[in-house]
Amino acid sequence: MSSSNSKPIRLGVCGLGGYARVVLKMLQAAADKFEPRFELVAACDLDLAAHGDLTPVLKDRGVSLYENYAEMLKHPALDVVWLPLPIQLHAPYTKQAVAAGIAVICEKPTAGCIDDLYDMIKVRDESGQPVFISYHTIPHSACVKAKTLLMEGVIGKVQHASLVASWPRHLQYYNRNNWAGRLKVDQTWVLDSPMNNALSHFVNLVLYLLGSSFDAWADPCWLDVELYRANKIENFDTVCAQLKNCNKTTAQVILTHAAKKQFGPELKIVGDQGVMWWEQDRIRIARHGEAVEVVYEHGDDDIAMRLSLVKSAARFIYGMPADGVSYTTLESTIPHMKVVCGASEATPVYDVPAEFTYTYDDPSNGPAVAIKGFEEVISACSDGGLMLHESGLLQFAKPHGSIDLTDYVSFAGPAEYQAISTNG
Repeated sequence: MSSSNSKPIRLGVCGLGGYARVVLKMLQAAADKFEPRFELVAACDLDLAAHGDLTPVLKDRGVSLYENYAEMLKHPALDVVWLPLPIQLHAPYTKQAVAAGIAVICEKPTAGCIDDLYDMIKVRDESGQPVFISYHTIPHSACVKAKTLLMEGVIGKVQHASLVASWPRHLQYYNRNNWAGRLKVDQTWVLDSPMNNALSHFVNLVLYLLGSSFDAWADPCWLDVELYRANKIENFDTVCAQLKNCNKTTAQVILTHAAKKQFGPELKIVGDQGVMWWEQDRIRIARHGEAVEVVYEHGDDDIAMRLSLVKSAARFIYGMPADGVSYTTLESTIPHMKVVCGASEATPVYDVPAEFTYTYDDPSNGPAVAIKGFEEVISACSDGGLMLHESGLLQFAKPHGSIDLTDYVSFAGPAEYQAISTNG
């Protein structure tokens, strides 16, 4: 598209429920705040009648409404579609749009497996249409500040990062649709998990901050991983992973949805001259021999934090320079997808025995399952750089699986599937 700022980017949103509501709020909050700007001209949902609170408002704003995605793509004034959709639809809907000559903003994660990601790249290249992936942490000022400081060497040569997060998820969360906690929907991989959904922003952020240049993501070459499930789901709700990257940096990631206490994401980056702590509202550093110093703070609420995403997406779709941030392209998300698929391929998901879990009642969301004492285990493993089974604190823990990710380009399927295939 032309880089002239006089013409708005005419946008269609696919979906009116769930996260699509957040997208619509973001677009409204961003209206007329910067150029280029989006103009919402179309929206589609398979069941418009289910959104009777919203459809009259959109009609009054002149937005064309559809119950068929293919029909919306025929809208005569459509430049780009935003896809806040279930994971299994990211690849096919992206490919359908770019093949029709329409640019795409696709929600995270990019796809359910790395094969779908490479297929998206192929179809995008054939069409020439831009595809932007919506990881909202990357264009926010906190991330930009952190990456800039790291590139300036504020803590010396970056060596290691550790990410821990406990984001409880209740039973209703896993029962809300046909893909939550699933490995596959029909014949399409989704690999839904903390690592490939709710906390994927921060796994991607770790890889970005460990990248050797401002616009580079670290490329994982080796993965050790343990996967567990306390909930009655197909995939895991708890993961401990250790990464070795091709640029000689390392990372540890411990995430769970099966705990009662919410904390994190807590991201610590270690260099040979100091330490940086990235948090969602501030950045702290401590150089060797010096006190901890707060070097950045912000008071943005959730929507305000996402305005930078809208601005970045608009500039990317327009073909404009990134203006001091890094664009998240399809290629940018290959490292994350390598980790997600590699984890599933490297080790089975082990059930947490019932005697090591308990059920509690969340006043807002109903019953939820938690692993006993897991919050303390996270801290001990993170502080000591230990895998869960190495800590000796979890009787049910199993030795980790490992996988070489150096030339990893295709998903062979989860370890459980491979075992069935081998033995069958």
